[in-house]
Amino acid sequence: MKWVLRGLLALVALLVIAFLIFRTPDTDAAEMRAKYGAPPSQFVEIGDGVTVHLRDEGPRDAPPIILLHGSNADLHTWEPWVQGLKDSYRVIRFDQIALWVFFAELIARMISYGRKPWMFFKTGWNVFDFIIIGLSPLFAGQT
Repeated sequence: MKWVLRGLLALVALLVIAFLIFRTPDTDAAEMRAKYGAPPSQFVEIGDGVTVHLRDEGPRDAPPIILLHGSNADLHTWEPWVQGLKDSYRVIRFDQIALWVFFAELIARMISYGRKPWMFFKTGWNVFDFIIIGLSPLFAGQT
């Protein structure tokens, strides 16, 4: 058990070091708005200084569809889908990392092991999920 924990800690340390070495600074917000913020883009303040980039296309009285993306994508990823859907549906998409859904699911799975949470790491896919999802908040701001 100790070797698994030591190996996991070494892996986490390597990932943190790699993050610090390869981290790129955030892009200037004004530059990004100029590049990607043309109509029908909207920038909505949702509180605490947080602004969400969204696009709301299609007939307002049509059934709505909300398109969410993963952690390394943006609302432009859905453009081919929007072109096919916006004549019949109100298509709403926004730049918001949906990472919290996967992170909450990972925590729930770890809690399900009760008094033996280390058993979670005995399955290769669980270790993979922990590395990819569990450590992704460290990289969530990277674009």
